[in-house]
Amino acid sequence: MNFMELIKVYLNTSTLAHQTLKNYHKRLEEFCIFLSQQLQCKVDDVDLDKIYKIYNSKDEIVSHRPIDAKLIDFYLVQMVPHGYNKLLVTSNALKSFFRFFSKNYNYFDIVSKQQFNINDFKKVKKPIRILSRHEVLRFLQSLIKYSKNLERDTLLFTLLLSTGCRISEISNLRLKNIFIEDELILLEKTKSKKQRVVALRDGYGDILKAYYAENNLNNDDFLFNINGNAITRSYVTSLLDEYLLKANLPHVGIHSLRHSFATFIYEAGSESTTIQQLLGHESLLTTLIYIHPYYTRNHNIKIKENDDVYKIIAPILKKYI
Repeated sequence: MNFMELIKVYLNTSTLAHQTLKNYHKRLEEFCIFLSQQLQCKVDDVDLDKIYKIYNSKDEIVSHRPIDAKLIDFYLVQMVPHGYNKLLVTSNALKSFFRFFSKNYNYFDIVSKQQFNINDFKKVKKPIRILSRHEVLRFLQSLIKYSKNLERDTLLFTLLLSTGCRISEISNLRLKNIFIEDELILLEKTKSKKQRVVALRDGYGDILKAYYAENNLNNDDFLFNINGNAITRSYVTSLLDEYLLKANLPHVGIHSLRHSFATFIYEAGSESTTIQQLLGHESLLTTLIYIHPYYTRNHNIKIKENDDVYKIIAPILKKYI
């Protein structure tokens, strides 16, 4: 099989998360293009067993040698100027690919012979920025003022903030996995590949029931969809960026809303082990990283903006009850 065919086997057989495989697919194809350029052949003609040509004294090709760790190290060095994040994904993709074939198809072990050390290029990771309670309310004010699809956006972001679900879990949520009478949702496509049941806030069942009717949604439909297709992470991110910008709030990533959820319920008195279960983390250490206890608590502080937001947002949601 050529390299591109091996990539397909890897993608179709690997048990890694969908988004991870999607990222790895792109990096592996880039590596294949690099090899085709080095070999001066078509991408579909790249054969990992025939990377190096062996010539005799008459300058005739007599055999080939397979790819080795030195070539992979050389490629990764070329990737350094593209930034640490891309370098890391590329390195992980190549390691995962070659380990997979070494383990399952008795392919030669390249990874153990690599000298390239990704840690030599590791940057200091900054703590993730999250929105405080007051900033969340300012964000919702902005959403209410500028949204072109107010009911959908209100429901979308309040679900993210009140459940701590990943954006991929909410965007892939279908009506058949929402139990409105019990106010529960079943998450089938999770990062850990384990199903998880998430409880909704009181009253969400009635809100969702009316939202279904308003938007003519059927059992197999995605809760949040555009022309029948699941709403994308990039689309939700663009909404978040727009409302943050217009509220004059600092930029935060969509995943930071999950951190905000963890922080808020921790400050409200929830145990870290309970938060671990709600977030679906296998490790408690991962959960502790999500909790940001250094924000000023604003219990018992009356903020005018809060009252203004709730006066506006309550009728929007109650419209569906």
